[in-house]
Amino acid sequence: MDLLIQNVALNQVPGSKCAGMKLDWTDSDSIQNVLVAYPNKFDVIIGSDVVFWQVNIIPLLNTVKALIAPKGKFILCYQSRATQSDAYLLQKSEEIGFTHTSVSLSNFITNTDELELKKHVMLLVFQLNDSVQT
Repeated sequence: MDLLIQNVALNQVPGSKCAGMKLDWTDSDSIQNVLVAYPNKFDVIIGSDVVFWQVNIIPLLNTVKALIAPKGKFILCYQSRATQSDAYLLQKSEEIGFTHTSVSLSNFITNTDELELKKHVMLLVFQLNDSVQT
């Protein structure tokens, strides 16, 4: 945490409200602390390489659901390690009330050799269904 807070301080744009905070997806008090600090929730939440174990997928999605603003987007990029986990992530996200869009890395990477190396990297954008209240 100390290094994160130091990094934010060193790279913060003047006038921005960026801050480092501890967030434990499995701890409702931790989630509530973030909501107290940011009651308007977040327009964008970014997760990078946070999907390792299926057991963490539902807590992650529930945390995002609690913290995301209406019409907000959750951008998730991760290394696919098991197709069962990929399917589980998409299934649970729909059950919790998200829609998702898969974004091709070819939108960002034009070198075919590099694209081949990144073939297991997933880039997904999630958004809550309009009918889901946060």
